[in-house]
Amino acid sequence: MTDEERAGLYPIILSEYNPEWLQWFQEERERLLRFIGTENILRITHIGSTSVPGLTAKPTVDILVEINENADIDKLVASLPSYDYICLSNQTIPTFDLALFLKGYISTGFAEKVYHIHVRRTGDWDDNKVR
Repeated sequence: MTDEERAGLYPIILSEYNPEWLQWFQEERERLLRFIGTENILRITHIGSTSVPGLTAKPTVDILVEINENADIDKLVASLPSYDYICLSNQTIPTFDLALFLKGYISTGFAEKVYHIHVRRTGDWDDNKVR
């Protein structure tokens, strides 16, 4: 797929604030806790523009998953079903998080609910520290 085709399929969209974004975050948070396991997660936070009430935003719910130092990133990646979660890892793109999961990207465009799930070690959420 060319960049132009991908941009047509996944365009940048801005939406008025949707109060359902908080509920979407809470539902996805529960799924992540089940898949990854509470023993591996220190904190899950709703971040980005959809977390700010009243703000116009891209309708993509950004979630920060901070994992503990002992969490095995390979096992974590394997714990999320690949039919729902597209994994981009720091091995593919070095300046990324430990892993970035995209959810809601389907062959015909976006699903109703779209997520970017950023996985980092606790304290490594600042981009300036990662690079």
